[in-house]
Amino acid sequence: MKQRTMIMLTWATVLGLAAATLPQLAFAQNGPQIGTWKLNLQRSQYIPGPAPRSMTLNIAQDGAVVKDTVQIVHAAGNVSTGVVMHIYDGQPHPATISRDYDATFLRKSIATL
Repeated sequence: MKQRTMIMLTWATVLGLAAATLPQLAFAQNGPQIGTWKLNLQRSQYIPGPAPRSMTLNIAQDGAVVKDTVQIVHAAGNVSTGVVMHIYDGQPHPATISRDYDATFLRKSIATL
């Protein structure tokens, strides 16, 4: 797989993790997801392609705002960092987690049965 594809898959994994934590974080003042998470390379598989040297996800909350900061040290040694702000106001906010987009916007939805 090309390096760009691997980077995109890595970012997609990080976004998936962040999206999985959002429902809980939206209602909790200090959810269990808040903190620093490090990739366990011994328990991870990267097929095909080289695994990153390390990956750290820091999830911080300031009131209703949740900030995800990801730092990846790739197999070649280059470092990339990305930030996503989770602000549920329906307005665009800067995101540096991917080269494919530069902003995210979130809004709460109420599901009815």
